[in-house]
Amino acid sequence: MRKTLNIARAAVLFSLAVASLAHASGGSLDPAFGKGGIAISNFGSPILVADAILQSDGKIVAAISINESNFALARYLPNGALDGGFGTTGFAQTSFANFNTPTSMAIQPDGKIVVAGAATDDEQSFDFAVARFNSNGSLDNTFGAGGKATASVTGLLTGAVVVIQPDGKILVAGSALQFCRTCSPHLVLARFNPNGSLDATFANHGMVAENNAMNPTTVALNTAGGILVEGNSAIAEFSPGGSPSSQVTPAAIARSSNSGPAAFLPDGSFIVAEAVSDGSFRRRDTDTKVVRFTAIGNIDPAFNSPLLDFSGEGSNSGDASNAIAIQSNGQIIAVASHFSPGFTNELFSLARLNPNGTLDPSFGSGGLVTTNVGGVEDVAAVLVQPDGKIVAIGTANNFSDVALVRYLGN
Repeated sequence: MRKTLNIARAAVLFSLAVASLAHASGGSLDPAFGKGGIAISNFGSPILVADAILQSDGKIVAAISINESNFALARYLPNGALDGGFGTTGFAQTSFANFNTPTSMAIQPDGKIVVAGAATDDEQSFDFAVARFNSNGSLDNTFGAGGKATASVTGLLTGAVVVIQPDGKILVAGSALQFCRTCSPHLVLARFNPNGSLDATFANHGMVAENNAMNPTTVALNTAGGILVEGNSAIAEFSPGGSPSSQVTPAAIARSSNSGPAAFLPDGSFIVAEAVSDGSFRRRDTDTKVVRFTAIGNIDPAFNSPLLDFSGEGSNSGDASNAIAIQSNGQIIAVASHFSPGFTNELFSLARLNPNGTLDPSFGSGGLVTTNVGGVEDVAAVLVQPDGKIVAIGTANNFSDVALVRYLGN
């Protein structure tokens, strides 16, 4: 009798939970993830989340910088728990030099994880740094030297964005500033073979250095064979062999880098989240403006270009957008870190836009959502799952924790 009652009680509770989810609106925290929609992992050191990626099995991998001296990965199960089968209790890391900063990641069809960034010993000479991990978190010894490969860059390298070509070659792009008063930043690309060696068939022994002040935030390959680099709301195209093109050829996007404040749409146009400041230096409020550009780099006047202000105006406060994701229905997710004077009110902030740039009123409050995760926070990446749920990834509690927050899509 008691067993029958327990089964009946469980069925009622399950029905209530399903009913509650059915009535929850888009942008609500997902109670099936972590604790009430939030998963926190402490790593005991100052950290920054650089990027995140969604595996085909639903697991989430975050790329992390620890004390600027390690490339690190943390992998999470679909419910937000650390994956104990990855690395050491869900955590894997490696190091290139005295200072290491991962900035972008990609996943191969075979499940291997590629992480790219910058490394230096003396802050005078920099390298593109690329590490490849097996799906279990161990370094892939078939890549480079013990799973790591580098390419020397002249000047201060600020980071790298990475995309994997269909042939398995790994393309990275970054911006480097030479150490002289009259020098300007230049765009740098490097291409590695699947074994980690530089691809001698690409440009000048595997590398391109262009006098272009663009700071890449995303890189893509189009169906016409072109390599597209976006940065500073501008676009440049290179041939498959690494030669600069005089103009961009509009074409559909075949694949692109993962996460950042810009994203390509399938037709070759692209979305950028720009910082917009209002007021004097001492009483400045910073918001995020979302802009769509055509495939050749012109502002698209048909897009609404909204200004996102998540927590109201305030002196020396603002909303700095760090990542954009495109849903399968064309809606746009922009995430931002809200900051206030003295960093006393930090928030994970999200906006969902319709394809024409208007805010989606069915998401959160008029298209906007904010979440207080804890302490000084920074949201760095956003993923959209196949079921439409949205995962924002960043740091919390004064940059000591990795925080994942999952929201219902509808």
